[in-house]
Amino acid sequence: MSRVLVVATWGFPGNWLKERYSAAVPPANVDKWHRLSEWSIGGYVEAHSPTPVEAKALSEMGFDVGVVVYALDSLSAVPRLSVPSDDDVRGKLVEELNKYVDGWLNKDPEGYGEVRGRAEKVAGLFVSGYFGEVGFPLDKVSTVVLPGTGVYALGPGSKGKRYVFRGSPQNAAVAMELDLLERVDAFKPDAVVFDSTHGINYLPIVAKRVVERVARVYSALEGRKVCVATVQSDTPAGGLAGLELGVMVVDVKVFSASPREVLEELLPHFDSEPYRMLKKDEKVKPPDSLKELRKEFGELKEVKPLAKALVELAGYGLTLYLCSKVRELAGGDFSSMAGRLLERVRGALYERDVASGGEVRVEHVYAFSDSVPGVLEAVYVLGRVVPRLAELCGVDEQGFMGVDRLLEVGRSLGLTRLGERLLGYEVSDVKRRVSAARDAGIELEGRVVPYAAVYDAVEGLLRKEGVGDSVRREAVEKFKEILGRGVKCDVDARNFYAHAGLERNVVEVKVQGGSVYVRYREECMENVRSVVEKG
Repeated sequence: MSRVLVVATWGFPGNWLKERYSAAVPPANVDKWHRLSEWSIGGYVEAHSPTPVEAKALSEMGFDVGVVVYALDSLSAVPRLSVPSDDDVRGKLVEELNKYVDGWLNKDPEGYGEVRGRAEKVAGLFVSGYFGEVGFPLDKVSTVVLPGTGVYALGPGSKGKRYVFRGSPQNAAVAMELDLLERVDAFKPDAVVFDSTHGINYLPIVAKRVVERVARVYSALEGRKVCVATVQSDTPAGGLAGLELGVMVVDVKVFSASPREVLEELLPHFDSEPYRMLKKDEKVKPPDSLKELRKEFGELKEVKPLAKALVELAGYGLTLYLCSKVRELAGGDFSSMAGRLLERVRGALYERDVASGGEVRVEHVYAFSDSVPGVLEAVYVLGRVVPRLAELCGVDEQGFMGVDRLLEVGRSLGLTRLGERLLGYEVSDVKRRVSAARDAGIELEGRVVPYAAVYDAVEGLLRKEGVGDSVRREAVEKFKEILGRGVKCDVDARNFYAHAGLERNVVEVKVQGGSVYVRYREECMENVRSVVEKG
């Protein structure tokens, strides 16, 4: 059963009227979702929002559906509404909402925790009511409140209490991205449907960018394609209820990125500041949570060399050397690193200044930068890919790994086209030369020999057609001669990169059970490191 995560942004749901919505119906096979011609229109369902209608339709098709609704903390300052007499569902919800408003008018919030709690209460009230009316299971719906901006009034019209939310849309984007990254990684969807119908101000635009960015990172984490379909319903005109409105497919994108591609995109974030102050006033100091975040952020920059190394080594298919690096760092606790950063960011996000008086001010004095989710995503990718690579890079008791395993390592990380060509050719060439050596009568089974001895010994064999006994004897004699005089650790940088790190002077080979294994010569490792570090 394919899994679909429905993501929606909601503004203030108290004013939404009951309409007749028809869902956008995708193909049963997620792999065909990108074909817009295969989407169809479902039957009409009476509801106050297209989000639950779309979720219900997907569930009835047999998809395992999860839903997350993102709202803003400005829902803590909502108007007092007239109770509709012709809408039982919304009428009951409005009655309950008005009770909240009446109670809050007499008591300003004490701190941001109470502001956020009030917003969660309003959002949860309408999410329960609107999803419940179409019969969608509420235990599959989550509601998340993000930090918002804008000016709103709590209570009845012009007599309401003025609330001013100051900050940056970027903080809402960061909060959403961190939540969605964890949520997607836990739910593991095959596709994501983003409903952009509702929302307020910038929220739908910000959310679409976040959903697509997380989908790309997630595709790298899981090593598979992830489809994102953006849908949107017609907007009711003139405050009329009972209209027939369709949910339309606006855009469908398929994301398929390798860990190497994602890490390469995220590398610049390690060099950026995690936040900027919105006020230039020197008297306005960053909260302690931001100071702790900056320290944590600085420590995480230590993983940049690893991320950079993986990207650069994959560029030339240097998987044998890459494996030596991965084995050194396989014990790194990337999950703890990500967890600490996440804790610091959330601590700062949920530390908004709240001041009461003639009006209530809810404020962030700073704006996060893209570098915060960027670095966190890089750590997430490293945390997933390094253990996977460490397993593929496993060696025997002598430190050898199968030459074919180098290709698996490359596929797991995602090589560049150049790296893929170089490594593919070199792996084939190693096997070809070992096979030629064995055909010539050179005994390699169970022996550890410099690859240069094999490489040079069979050069004549591979260049001639119709090889006779004399040529084979020459190959055997040359092999013995090279072993006798030894092979120096001379390594030319150009040759090293051109041969995907399988440069003959620094590599040893052995044959075990007919399979070919390779490793770097221990005495040559210093030279190898020097070449790689110089680039």
